Amino acid sequence: SNLNPQTDTVDTDEEFTVSATVENTGEQTATQDIELSIGSDGPTETQSLKLSPNESQTVEFTSSVSTADQYNHTIASGDDQVEGTLTVENPYLNDNGNVDNAGARDAIDDYRADKIDRELLLQVLDIWRSSS
Repeated sequence: SNLNPQTDTVDTDEEFTVSATVENTGEQTATQDIELSIGSDGPTETQSLKLSPNESQTVEFTSSVSTADQYNHTIASGDDQVEGTLTVENPYLNDNGNVDNAGARDAIDDYRADKIDRELLLQVLDIWRSSS
């Protein structure tokens, strides 16, 4: 329960943190895998959590996404899940949704400084080529 944040907007390749409270409502100590999923690709990260009866604990995941789009992000255990919305934006787009020369230069500079990956650089340059 208590997915935090429920809704978030980040830039491509920007790290974000999402958390949720997990509670053992059973009568015995139990260990479960808690999974973070972003979009439909299945779990991106997993943590094993051991809780006593009626104990709760907050789990936290830090991740990033390299493709601009809107995603559902989910934290799930074997018997429960919470879901929110994650919007990933391309920071190199101008107000018209295109990449101009300045945006392309910024992406190249960020790639050279290891701030973005090759996949994002190629996406930006493809948009720039089609915008020209």
